[in-house]
Amino acid sequence: MRPYGWGVDTGRVRSVCVNPKAQAMERVWEDRPVLDMTRHNQAEAAEIRRWADDLLSRVSMNQVLRDLAAQGVPTVAMTDERQVRRNGRAASHGGWNSRTVQQILTHPRTSGHAEYRGDIVLRNAYEPILHEDVRQALITLFSDPARKTSPGTPRSGWGR
Repeated sequence: MRPYGWGVDTGRVRSVCVNPKAQAMERVWEDRPVLDMTRHNQAEAAEIRRWADDLLSRVSMNQVLRDLAAQGVPTVAMTDERQVRRNGRAASHGGWNSRTVQQILTHPRTSGHAEYRGDIVLRNAYEPILHEDVRQALITLFSDPARKTSPGTPRSGWGR
C-alpha cells in the first residue's frame, strides 16, 4: 500500500495476478503502473502542507476534515481504486478521519526520513514534504491535553 503523498508514475507497468488462489487456468492478470516511491506526488504533498498550515494556525481538525469532504479529496484507496475489505468481505470506504490525517502528518517519512518498525533508521533519505521542525510542532500540538474533547475512561475501580 503506498503512503499518501508518495508515488510518481514511472511510465512502466507490471502484470499482477488479481486472484492468486484460483486454479492456474482461471487466474486473471492485469497491468498496473510502477510507481517511484522515493518521490512525492505533488498534488497530495500540497494537500499535506495545507493540512499542516491549517492545524498550526489553530484551525480545528473537524474543520480540516469538513474541507476534505467538501473538496472531494480522495484517499489512497480511492485514488488507486483499491477494494477495501474487512474480515474478507468488501466494505465501503469511510473516507478521511482525524486519526489518518494525524498519522500522515506525524509520520517520519513525511519529513523525508526512512523508518523501520517505528524507529527512524535514516534521516533525510527522501525529499521532505514537511520540514522536521513542522512535524515536531504537529506532534507537540497533537499531544496537547487541552485538545482532547473526550472525557476519557473513568478511573474508579481500575487496578483492584
